[in-house]
Amino acid sequence: MSEDPVKLTREELYKRIWEKPVRQVAEELGISDVGLAKICKKHNIPSPYRGYWARAESGRKPKPTSLPKAKEDAPSEIYFYPRPEAEKVEDKHPLDPDLREELDLALIQEDEITEPLLVRDTLQGAHPFIRQAKKSFDSARIDQYGRLLRYEGEAVLDLMIGRDSLTRGLRIYDAIYSGVKARGWNIEKDDKVAGGVVVMVLDHPIHLRLEERSTALPENEYIEHKWKIKSSYGSHVYKEIQKYAPTGKLVLKIENVPYRCSIKHKFSDRKEDSLEGQLADVF
Repeated sequence: MSEDPVKLTREELYKRIWEKPVRQVAEELGISDVGLAKICKKHNIPSPYRGYWARAESGRKPKPTSLPKAKEDAPSEIYFYPRPEAEKVEDKHPLDPDLREELDLALIQEDEITEPLLVRDTLQGAHPFIRQAKKSFDSARIDQYGRLLRYEGEAVLDLMIGRDSLTRGLRIYDAIYSGVKARGWNIEKDDKVAGGVVVMVLDHPIHLRLEERSTALPENEYIEHKWKIKSSYGSHVYKEIQKYAPTGKLVLKIENVPYRCSIKHKFSDRKEDSLEGQLADVF
């Protein structure tokens, strides 16, 4: 037999949401935190913003978001039907308290960063890894996808891109690295990942990859690339048949996001918004 429903007005739920974390309120109501978040959204009830509870616990007095007017057809009361005990799932992987504290601090710092993430028109003063990448890719060969080949073992960023988009790609990396520096994070070499470079966030390596989408070429438009390599054994001619053409559309990926993780890990050029306009969302 199911438990009796919990009845709250919109104002009462708003008060609870801003007095305790959403997860705690959800437990008291006998529902999931995801379900509670959906109910709040449906009834136009704002939830605490990122870093709110960390600020409150540190002794600050963050200001709650005001409760907007209810929709004209909104009910006067909201009913919550607790899940049976058998359906309640215990969190088997709770965060370590020290890590939770670090994450909360990082969220506070993120809230306090006001400088926009801009993509500069020049690479002057760019990070050494970006300058190294430019030097390497300027003389790189083309693969069958029309993208520049990266030589193994070089710390030149994980960049899979056509020659015409190279400068744009490096400028995007430059903007990302500027954001990394503003947050006090580090950029380090890591031979275990493609490109050999990672961003260290809370001692966790983040592997970024920027690639350009390609489209297939008709067979009669295939491009043959030849190059000559000299060695102590003489000269050898190699060739690569390019079967695809770069489209100019770029995709930024966070490669080492855990399987089934809900964090967005892919950002692409869109009709309504270029990749450059989405970089703040990456952070």
